[in-house]
Amino acid sequence: MPCLRFACALLFLIFAIFALGFTIVADAQSDNAFPTDEEIGLLLAQTDRTLQRYKPLLDEQETEIGTSVADEIAKDRQALGTLEMVMKNLKNRHSAFNGVQGFTFLESLHDADRTLSRCVNTAFSASTGYMIAGNRDKADSLLRLSERCMDVSLLINTTTESASTLYKHFIEAQDQWAAHSTQDARKCENELEKIRPRKLDPAY
Repeated sequence: MPCLRFACALLFLIFAIFALGFTIVADAQSDNAFPTDEEIGLLLAQTDRTLQRYKPLLDEQETEIGTSVADEIAKDRQALGTLEMVMKNLKNRHSAFNGVQGFTFLESLHDADRTLSRCVNTAFSASTGYMIAGNRDKADSLLRLSERCMDVSLLINTTTESASTLYKHFIEAQDQWAAHSTQDARKCENELEKIRPRKLDPAY
């Protein structure tokens, strides 16, 4: 009986060593692949700078274009609120980007980009109308708004590309981690099979 208990304990110890070894290797490989806190921090700083130029444009659209865009601007403010809330969470914990919050962050940037595209087209169209009507001052004001929206749209595009690249990095790392986990589980199973005690024939 003591020999049996010793054999079981030895088996458990060997299993633990193999499992720990495979886990360390898998973690080392996958950790190197995931976006780092530094990369995510740089992305958040880039987004902060862009939003400082984006937010005033919502007020300007309401002032310059008028009530025709009021409903759209209200939705834009709501989307902006979502983006700012996600950014606040990510600043507190950068690694949260590697998950659902990263996707929400990316989706909110796309919403802002669509807003700016609408601003460019709507302000330019209105500017043309005022020019034809002979109101040059209003036409010039709307044209400048269209140009500002275009400038910030380029910044949003750059930020979105950076975020997309980083999130794609996360997806690839997640897939790699899953593949390594499956592979290591098979290795561990094979090793356990090698050391599994053989059944003894009855001694009679």
